[in-house]
Amino acid sequence: MDSEADAVRAYQAQVMPGLLQTEDYARALFSRHIVDTEEVEERVRARLSRQQRFLAPDGPLFVAMMDESCLRNVIGSAAVMRDQCAHLLTVGQRPNIRIQVAPAARPGLDRPNASMSLISLPDGHNWVYSESLDRGHFNDDPAAYARHSQTYDVLRADALSARESAALISAAMEGYEQHEHSGVQRGDVDQEQLQRHKRRRLHRNRPRHPRHRPRP
Repeated sequence: MDSEADAVRAYQAQVMPGLLQTEDYARALFSRHIVDTEEVEERVRARLSRQQRFLAPDGPLFVAMMDESCLRNVIGSAAVMRDQCAHLLTVGQRPNIRIQVAPAARPGLDRPNASMSLISLPDGHNWVYSESLDRGHFNDDPAAYARHSQTYDVLRADALSARESAALISAAMEGYEQHEHSGVQRGDVDQEQLQRHKRRRLHRNRPRHPRHRPRP
């Protein structure tokens, strides 16, 4: 449907929307549950190929509503999250893409019970795609689409604006960048401490020769 849709409105919790994931983020995400490296790479390629149509200059409308948990759950490493946030800020400037965040500080927001997408096709047919624990579900019942669409529109109106969301994403990116740098610094200190410990052990284990001191 991604290859045909003229509009997709998505809500995502816990992890970044697939259409906005970087290569490293997608790889780290798949690697959590898949051992086979070749299968991981195949899925990463498939995910990135789905994005191309939406990242094109004349791409279809894509509105991504993200729960703040998407920004806080660390996938891969601080560096992966930093680059992922930077990617969101970049693609969010495209005329066909809007990214908004439902902040954790607003507990009264009516959030969907699961991640979902509202997909509009050129022939006027509308679909609801939702995700459960281990599978995805499609529903083209007009009543279901209307109900979920209303929930989505209300949430989007009550959530942060695109500009406010960009500021929150930027703050998260800076936090990951600082964490990465502090991690590097701690790593340097830990390495130096390890070298000192090794030097002390070598010194202790060095054979000792009696010193011959002149008699008075």
